[in-house]
Formats: sequence, C-alpha cells, structure tokens
Amino acid sequence: MIDETSDISVGFENAKRAKDSHGTVTGFTNAINDPRSVSGGKDYARKYDIDLNKLNATYAKDLSSGGNLLVSTYLYKDHTFGWQNPNGFLRNGDGTFLNGISAASDMKLFVDTYATGRDTNQTQKGLKSEWRKGGEKLGMLAGLDLQQFEDHGITTNLVTYSSRSSPIGVSNPLNLAGTVVEDMAATTDTKAIYGEAKWQLTQPLALTVNGRYDNIVAGYTNNLSVAPGKVAAASKIFNVLSERLGLNYVLAHDTELYSNISSGFRVPTAMQLYGSTISPTGSVLGNPDLQPEKAWNKEVGVRGKREVMGVGLDLDVAIYQIDRNDFILNTGGQYQTSPTGIDEQYQNIGGVRNRGLEAGFKTDPRRTLSADLAYTYLNAVYTRYDDYWMGMGTRSAPLPSVHYNNTGNTVARSPRHRLNLTAKYRFDDVLTFAGEMNAKSWYWGDEVNIVRVGGHTVFNLMANYDIKRDNGNKFSFFARVDNLFDRFYFRQVRGTGDTNGDGVYNREDPSIIADVGRNWTIGVSATF
Repeated sequence: MIDETSDISVGFENAKRAKDSHGTVTGFTNAINDPRSVSGGKDYARKYDIDLNKLNATYAKDLSSGGNLLVSTYLYKDHTFGWQNPNGFLRNGDGTFLNGISAASDMKLFVDTYATGRDTNQTQKGLKSEWRKGGEKLGMLAGLDLQQFEDHGITTNLVTYSSRSSPIGVSNPLNLAGTVVEDMAATTDTKAIYGEAKWQLTQPLALTVNGRYDNIVAGYTNNLSVAPGKVAAASKIFNVLSERLGLNYVLAHDTELYSNISSGFRVPTAMQLYGSTISPTGSVLGNPDLQPEKAWNKEVGVRGKREVMGVGLDLDVAIYQIDRNDFILNTGGQYQTSPTGIDEQYQNIGGVRNRGLEAGFKTDPRRTLSADLAYTYLNAVYTRYDDYWMGMGTRSAPLPSVHYNNTGNTVARSPRHRLNLTAKYRFDDVLTFAGEMNAKSWYWGDEVNIVRVGGHTVFNLMANYDIKRDNGNKFSFFARVDNLFDRFYFRQVRGTGDTNGDGVYNREDPSIIADVGRNWTIGVSATF
C-alpha cells in the first residue's frame, strides 16, 4: 500500500516442466490396449522442455472525484524445445542408407529417433489501464489496452535423413543433420481503446453500452534466405470494432432479467494470409484479402437469490446463440491436399452456430458446507462447410481422397451436455476440503460425424490449508487427486483421415489421448 487511496501489487511465477510424450495413439483398439503409447507407435512430437515465466504489476488508486484508476502491466515468456516428426529414412552424408538398406533405416524402428527439433520462444507483454466512475443514474468506464505478441520458432535437423526411401533427388532431398530448416517469427501488435456506459433509465430498467476499437498489425518474418517467388517478411493491418448492447430489468429486489447482444472477432494467421508465399514447401495460395472472423452473441437470462431449506442460493440461467460468420476455411479441405486441378486458398467461406443454455447455482462459500453446480447444453453445428477432402491410403500408396459436405454436421468435440458439481467443507478458517464431479455426454470425434466417442464422469478431491499473517502475507498448501476412482476414458479424440492407411475411415483412425488415470498433485503458493 502506497497510501490510504492507492496501492501496488506485484506477482511473479516461474515453472519448469519436462514432458516426454502426449501419449497419443491411433485408433480405439490401440487406445484401449496401450493407452499410454508404450508400444503402440511414436508420437509426432516428444521430449518437451518447458520454461515459463510470468511477471505482472498492478497499480490501483481511488480518485477524489469518486472514480478509480487501475493500471496493470505484464510480461509472459514461454520457452519450449521438443522433438518433431518421427517419419523418414536415416541416411549417411553421401545419401546412402545408414544401415545399408531402407527397411533397416526406417525411423519408425527407432523409438528415440526424430527428424527435427523445434525451439520456440513466445513472448507476450502489454499494458492495460481503466478509469471507472459510478453514479446514481450513470456509470462510466474508459480503457486502453496495448499488447505485443511474438512467436519465434527455429527448427533444426537432428539427424541426416530423407522423407522417402526412393533415390535422393529433387523430389526426395537429403536433409543433413544440424541444418536449420526454419527460422521464423509471427508477431501481433495490438492497440485498443474501449469504453462502457451504464444508464439507469427507470427504477427497474438499466441500459449498458460497450464499444472497443482494435488496431492490429499481424506480421511475419523469415530469417532464412528465401527462394524465388517467396517473401521474407509481410504484414497486414486490421481495424476491428466490437460492440455490446445490454438491458437489465429488476423483477423483484432479488431477481433480475437481463439480455444482451455482443460481437467478437478473430484475425487470420500469417499462414492463412500468405500461404505458400512464406512456406518453403507449401502449395496453398496466399490470400492477403482475408477478413477477420466475426461472431455475434445473443443472450437472455435471469439471475437472482433464493432460499431453499434455509440455505441462501445464487442462481443464473441463460439461453444464448452465437453465430460465427466469415469462418476461415481452406477451399480444398482442412487436412488433406485437394485433388489435382483445385487451387487451395484460405477464404472466408465457413460458418458455425452455437445454441444452448447455461445454468449456475451456488451457495455462500463462507458456510461450513457449500456447493456450486454448473450445467451447459450446447448444440453446435456447421452452417457452412461445403468442402472437406479426407486423405486415404498411405504416403507411399495413396488412394483417392474422399469428399464430404459437412454443412449441418455437429461441430467436432462439442458434447451436448456438461455438468460440474463442487461441494466444499470448511473444517475451520484455515482448512478446507472439496470434492468435484465433472460429467460430459457423448460427442463426435471428427468433422464428418462418423466416429462417436462415449461420455464420462470423473471425480476429483482437493484439500487446502491457508496461513495468513498480520502483515497481509498468505501461504497456501494444497493437495489434489484427479480422477479419484481411476476411471478410464479418452481425453481427446481427433479424426482427420485414413491414418492407418487401410482405405477405410473408421474408429481405428483418429488420434487419441487416453487419460493417465488417478493423478496426485501437491504444492504451495505464497502471496505477499
């Protein structure tokens, strides 16, 4: 605290992690028999070394005019190194096979042999400032948001190899160990201003208006020499307006009806904007005329307080619809090169609509026994997704791609029902126990809606012990058990094509990450 009207808070966090594998396997049979991918093949990426640093500072001041000022700044850094690409054939420097013949030099035979290593440095930094002032009839907010983001990646060959077993040549070049094959940086520089005004139109009715204007510069830089027809650097400026209009109507002293309509956006990535003009091997045409995706959210809900059997209950129930327009899709399909004669390019040609209901109920967390309940119903469909080419066969023996029209399909990995229930028991002022249940209904594991994934229910257990000092410092010791009853289920299922190369797409093709089972976590945190 600086004085009675202002204070500064500073936070710092450092985390170092080493992770061998995501545990990805191909197909339901492998996921059931070898869920941790011990013998079921090699993940595309492994051996992650991760170093995370977070630094933030916040200044808050109450102004004599009745308003308050909040200024915060932050710096986040993420340094990650990992192996990538387990496919190819090991070679000597003269192009001959390392082990005499192609079959003995296939990298699939060597668990810890990968083609490349990728070193990534991501940096996010920014400053955000808000001024607020309230009143009986009018409340106002004005803000400034400055953000910078850089994703710098360097990819280096770990071994000498070729992609195919055919003779070394233009179509199958020799890749020498130690060669830097990619050194690129994608950047985003955002400058935004925003504001909010809330009017008490009548005693029960209030109107809220929000607006935000973003100036975003999306850039790309290639630090290696570029081939003819490629570009070493490119950038584009996006100016985007977001808005929100809301109405609140007080039905009773403890019940409020609310509604709003708001918009959001997502700008294109560098690869979507520039395609093969920045990729050394890409064939997708650039499209610098891409526009940001726009989403409109419409919502109506009710929130209030009730008393059930002498226990106070906060409730919030809302229905909503989100229309995501100008969805950016590849004209030839998302995951597979389109048949000859079709030019591939990212365009604003897709659409998604989400309709659903969200309900939340919670009791006072200061009670000895308290509980939170959250339920979501979601119906997410593709309103425009006309072209999806699915790759069939293998790289060495390709089969004709299969065309799907996904318009009207359910969005992949979007279950209709989700339920979360948390119950807490406060033993005393410093010790708290909690139990949690997470339930999810079945969902489709692919855009073509062929592979159905069953739902699951998982229980977790937590304990927290707090020590508070008179000077405001706080130490927290915590323990957590995830998947308490060691339930087997699939954490992620992603189907994109005929992965096993048998000419048929079915449940044996998706990439699957199975849950690791019961997991223990203990830790300590400190606040000064």
